[in-house]
Amino acid sequence: MAAQSLPLETLYQIFGYINGSLAPYASVCRTWQSAVEKLTFADLNINSSILEEFDQITGSSKSLGRYYHIKKIFFKVVLPKYSVAARSRYENEHDRNRNNEAFTHAIESLFRILSSWPNECCNTKYLGLYSRSPSDWQAEPDWGKRAARQKTGCIFPERDLLERRYEHCYLGLIEESNLSNVDCISSFRIPGQYSHRKIAPKAVSKMVSHLPRLQHINVALNDCESEDIMLRDQLRNEFTFNDWPQSLRHLNLSYWGPTPRDQSLPPPKRSSTGMDSLSIALNQLSQQLESIKLSHIMISSELFWPAGAGKSILFWPNLVAFDLSYEAATSCGKWLFERDPAWNDKCTESSCHFDSPQSCNEFRMLPNKHINDIYLAAAYAAKNMPRLNRMRLEAEIRSSVPHEPNPVPTHIFQYDVTLGKAIWVSSSEFHIAEEVRRAWNTVAKSHGHVEICAEVCCASHPVF
Repeated sequence: MAAQSLPLETLYQIFGYINGSLAPYASVCRTWQSAVEKLTFADLNINSSILEEFDQITGSSKSLGRYYHIKKIFFKVVLPKYSVAARSRYENEHDRNRNNEAFTHAIESLFRILSSWPNECCNTKYLGLYSRSPSDWQAEPDWGKRAARQKTGCIFPERDLLERRYEHCYLGLIEESNLSNVDCISSFRIPGQYSHRKIAPKAVSKMVSHLPRLQHINVALNDCESEDIMLRDQLRNEFTFNDWPQSLRHLNLSYWGPTPRDQSLPPPKRSSTGMDSLSIALNQLSQQLESIKLSHIMISSELFWPAGAGKSILFWPNLVAFDLSYEAATSCGKWLFERDPAWNDKCTESSCHFDSPQSCNEFRMLPNKHINDIYLAAAYAAKNMPRLNRMRLEAEIRSSVPHEPNPVPTHIFQYDVTLGKAIWVSSSEFHIAEEVRRAWNTVAKSHGHVEICAEVCCASHPVF
């Protein structure tokens, strides 16, 4: 049998056994070229310095049609380099402006290219996006040199600040930026920002607003500017969802905003009571979704049911799963947990000196009355989720419980619609408020059960 007569499916299997580059096989014949390109163009790692070549290879010659083969694009925005001397200096306004200009130009160029692809290949692509400067220590390709630089920065921070150089800087799109609408992206991801540059929530919102057929989004942001309160509140308040596409069905958002480790301090206050703009915006967005997962986020009860809603009918017609891991305080500055007297004798000077004096102030494990406000609002919302299958709410508790078999304290709520069962698993004593029990009974009845089966379990004997 001639090579060119082999079926494409057979070629795909053959090429799957080849570890090296497939490029030489593309020159055998047109059939082989098509098979090779379908495999090699499926997942592309590109950066902003080669966008012109990317356009030429995939888009400029429409007859080639290589954009049809592309399923995933991993895009790195390359920021300007900085000198060795600059490693010891924090980024200033000039540095931030240069970075924002480079970021804006890269995103504008990428969106322009993707917007030129024909409608036939729409709604099939994944876009992952992150950003670095070649001068950032995590960008060093030689792992030995990277480790040496990290060691130097840890021992002699006056020589190299490492990621601290830009830890309070957020990449943004300049005001006059003009993004094209991109129809071909159905899934968008911005990974965790520990080793990448932080992207301003406002910039994320603007990019999403220009993806009109987006269905899945997975974004990691942070909300932990404890020193610069004005910056923290600005970033949070600018994170709006007003122009996000109606096509969006699945949201996975990590918005890391930790409460103080020393819990004798007051929690950070993001908003007035009942006025948390982020929780309210997420409430509105969730009503068009099929699944929502929120992680490490500081919320208030208006995430489920805004205070001003009263008896208004809020409706989640398609929501199947609601997963939430939330901080131990509300956005309006109220702790959801108190010191548990049952654990007082666990935190003695002898048992916590190994960590720090602060360890003895990591004590908030006992749910207080404010947490019932969260459960009550969640019940109001769940009653209006006819397709709901699961709701899971987990508190982010970081207390120190030394010398225990299960040292991580737990407080989890899960509602299983199929069983009509609500379970609380808690390290500390928890009593369901009668109003909360009645509200979840109403939820169970709306899902076809006579009444809720409510259980409170000890965390040492988890049931799920």
